[in-house]
Amino acid sequence: MPLAIDWPWMPISGMGESVKLQVGAAESLIVDVELALVDQRTDGPIRFDVRADGDELPYEAVVDDGRLVHCPLAAEAFVIRERLDPEPLSAYLDREGTTIWFEDEVLVEGPGVRYDLQRDLPPIDLHRLVALGWGDIDVTRESQGADRDPRTVQAGAATHLLGLGDWDVVVDDDGTGEVADLVALKDDGNRLLVHLVHCKYSSSPETGARLGDLYEVCGQAQRSAHHRQNVAAMVSNLIRRERNRQKKEITGLMVGDGATLLAFQDLARQRRPELRVTIVQPGFSKAAAQTRHLNLLAADVYVAEIAHGSFDLWCST
Repeated sequence: MPLAIDWPWMPISGMGESVKLQVGAAESLIVDVELALVDQRTDGPIRFDVRADGDELPYEAVVDDGRLVHCPLAAEAFVIRERLDPEPLSAYLDREGTTIWFEDEVLVEGPGVRYDLQRDLPPIDLHRLVALGWGDIDVTRESQGADRDPRTVQAGAATHLLGLGDWDVVVDDDGTGEVADLVALKDDGNRLLVHLVHCKYSSSPETGARLGDLYEVCGQAQRSAHHRQNVAAMVSNLIRRERNRQKKEITGLMVGDGATLLAFQDLARQRRPELRVTIVQPGFSKAAAQTRHLNLLAADVYVAEIAHGSFDLWCST
């Protein structure tokens, strides 16, 4: 079962603001463009959307002679570089590949390399499932929006996050190409504490044990682990995205101000990062957790190994 798809990590991590993607008539920085799975299926093509600031184009990835081949299902997007002709996105992805995470620690990276770890993966420990009280929050609504709607999943997660520590910066980065729905930073002497929180609405107002409610956020957790490899680039991206929001007279800053966030650009190079990744799914009941859920949530092992970080799930009782 595919859990998430993303850009090829190494080529994208060094692009900054030098490469854009043309989707229709509009151009966006490629680092702000999101690849998002359309559905989770165990057979057939892997279908995904290319999402850029309100526009999206459907694509699919298929295996052909041991390589991933990427095909547009409608109009083609184009990679735009200075002094070079536009390149069809499908050709770019066929050359550089995508990164696709699957359950059971299977990873496809680059044009066609599959990593399938041969080991017994222990299920997640139950203490990493943190049951919260969601009160009057509508668990079927995810984003709090610019008005900070208090009855959303993101707002409930933010309330809990703010109570966990005396953060220097907390950013609502929700949107296409986000680092995470919520990003918290703290200068802790010789350490830089980074807490990334990914929220997902419940498919039903009733709590339960639905695997479908967990797939996407588990994939987001695995994608997040790579930020540990270049925290300075992650902070620079946060700064740029916040500046773009402020041009529209909105802000994602919930704690701290622009100057405080800017200071973390240097701190990210001077401190040892300590990463924590949290996924939020209030539709999942801790009491109803079964082995199949705990095995899927073993993404905590991936986060620990790739990012030397910690992982937990905020759910319901």
